[in-house]
Amino acid sequence: MLSSRDPEASEVIGTEPLPPFPFVTLILYTIGIVLGIFFILIGFIEEATGIDAVLGATFWILGGFLLIPSIFYSIMMIKALKTDQAGEYIRIIKNIPQL
Repeated sequence: MLSSRDPEASEVIGTEPLPPFPFVTLILYTIGIVLGIFFILIGFIEEATGIDAVLGATFWILGGFLLIPSIFYSIMMIKALKTDQAGEYIRIIKNIPQL
């Protein structure tokens, strides 16, 4: 246990570096958003033109599976970038799955 008289106490407490911001993960989530919107549009086109209603619904579901988590985690990463508190930044970054 470190005491207040220990000269190394200031070097040990509060010097843990912040985890690096995962820019690659943010780029991959952005690609997920673009692909999700693309699949939803393809599903809408298939449904509206009457080509194949089942395939259109499949693209809608696939697009939703890509779009919803990608938007959620992208927003969380932007919140981590905008926060001023180190503890909040660490908490947010640790809750985001790294791709």
